[in-house]
Amino acid sequence: MQHFPDFHPQSRVWIYQPNRPLADTDNNYILETGAAFVKDWTAHNLKLKAAIDILYGFFVIIIVDETMNDVSGCGIDKSVHFMQETGATLGIDFFDRLNIAYLKNETIQITRQSELKKLLAEGEMRPDTPVFINSIQALAELNQHWPMPIGESYLGRVSNSHLHI
Repeated sequence: MQHFPDFHPQSRVWIYQPNRPLADTDNNYILETGAAFVKDWTAHNLKLKAAIDILYGFFVIIIVDETMNDVSGCGIDKSVHFMQETGATLGIDFFDRLNIAYLKNETIQITRQSELKKLLAEGEMRPDTPVFINSIQALAELNQHWPMPIGESYLGRVSNSHLHI
């Protein structure tokens, strides 16, 4: 699937994973306030070509095309503050990096990273189970490797004693 077709493949992306499923009211709030945020988002007083969307009905994606203008540390801080405020308003934690999302029967499931070995050992997850690696930074990676089979990810190496590829 090709997300954000109007953006350069090396555009920077940030993926924010909530600690709970998003309700329709959450989606509406995020998209409405997010559209206003990216419309006015600047770095060193330069307008950024940016967008926000919710993929899989779950993940908040913010993207900046740096072929137009570079996003600076200050610009990145603005987006982080936006997501922190959004999370506080909605009662959602977008910053718990130990929550791992995966697909099971086309439904997103969340587990703790510490539970992966157990889930693999019990057969709840398999080497081909799609997981969302949210540390990717470029649109090309998002479009080509997100989600990816756990057996091909760094999480597979963490839990390799249970992977039989």
